[in-house]
Amino acid sequence: RDDVIGRSAFEFFAGEDLLTLHDELERRRDGSSSGYEIGLRRPDGSILPCFNHATPIYDIQGQRIGSVGLWTDLTQPKQAEYELRTYEVVANSITDAVSVIDETGTYRMVNDAWCRMSGRARDEAVGRRSEDLFPFVASEERQRERRLCLEQNAPRSIRAPLPSLGDGIFETTYYPYLGRDTRSVVIVTRDVTEQEASR
Repeated sequence: RDDVIGRSAFEFFAGEDLLTLHDELERRRDGSSSGYEIGLRRPDGSILPCFNHATPIYDIQGQRIGSVGLWTDLTQPKQAEYELRTYEVVANSITDAVSVIDETGTYRMVNDAWCRMSGRARDEAVGRRSEDLFPFVASEERQRERRLCLEQNAPRSIRAPLPSLGDGIFETTYYPYLGRDTRSVVIVTRDVTEQEASR
């Protein structure tokens, strides 16, 4: 606290963040409140990502005398956002079709290869049940393997045709995944028609 009190706020920001601070202080002079992201420069030169909710302060005569800021450290949310983006890049780089279905049969995630294979856009699938999206497609055998994957908490695999994808043979592996509040199955599907033909 002693290192901060009495110093200009401008000393704690640099580059684009300093410009953001100037813009936001102008808004306070106009009497408006706002929330914004900004990087706070630490003594060692590192930048701490923050969110500031700023509100003007007025004296008893109604004159603006400054502003109050409520600061939130965004380090963990930013790290989680970075990890999510990395995960999305990795998942969408995989040439196999990958999806995640929860216990109710609802899609929670699909990758780009899944969209290409199924002919469905991502927003058509996520949040919808597989049975509603592809009625009469999954065989009883595939449904059984998915169910056993959850019941036994162990990977299951099957090679068989997928009627919606023509006459080819597709290998599908089911992996159990335990999330925070639900159990899910990660489903990886690949076309093995050529492998089967060469046997």
